[in-house]
Amino acid sequence: MKGAYLFSSIGPTTVLVPSQPVLMNSLYNQYLKAKKKKKRSHTLQNGDFGFPSIEELEDLLHGGQLSLHLCGTSLILIYGLWRLGITHVLNAAHGKMCCKGRDDFYGTTVKYYGVPANDLPTFDISSFFYPSAHYIHDAFSTTGAKVFVHCAVGVSRSAALVLAYLMIYCNYSLVDAILKVKERRWIFPNRGFLKQLISLNNELNYKVQSNQDGPVRVICDYWPRHFI
Repeated sequence: MKGAYLFSSIGPTTVLVPSQPVLMNSLYNQYLKAKKKKKRSHTLQNGDFGFPSIEELEDLLHGGQLSLHLCGTSLILIYGLWRLGITHVLNAAHGKMCCKGRDDFYGTTVKYYGVPANDLPTFDISSFFYPSAHYIHDAFSTTGAKVFVHCAVGVSRSAALVLAYLMIYCNYSLVDAILKVKERRWIFPNRGFLKQLISLNNELNYKVQSNQDGPVRVICDYWPRHFI
């Protein structure tokens, strides 16, 4: 497993178990040097609820620390999940092309949900935004639930679904969701996924603006604090 997100529910709050990622400093430094050659005039900040462009989101995503998570054997992975008390798994790379996964792989004590997503800009991952968000949200109806979200690398497919969850159930704008996740790990959903997340952002903004009697879109305090 190279990258994943762990949500844990303790009563009414949500926390994430911190990890010790291997930072790829040399690769990140090379990126920073290359980035200095590019001059961009647009920036996005916390609280931007409007309609960001793909280029603006990519600027936002570029900053952050690269991290690499490796797991040598399935036995080590299963033991690690058991040690963390994982109760639910969301595999965003379920399928023949990558991490097939299956219910019984994690044992009878872990609930499994597989999303057969391909990490391609042309893949429609938006059809899984709400089902995946519902799965994570429903898991938290059980006190002490811990949800492990992963794909193959942990930067595109699983990241897109985690961002969608924060937007749908935690009232984050796309920009704020990215900023929050970036505090803990480097992510970079492909352009097609970003476009679909922008559409979700615009859809949720429209619903808020249409509900004149409802609250303004605010940031709730029900959010993951650490990522693995």
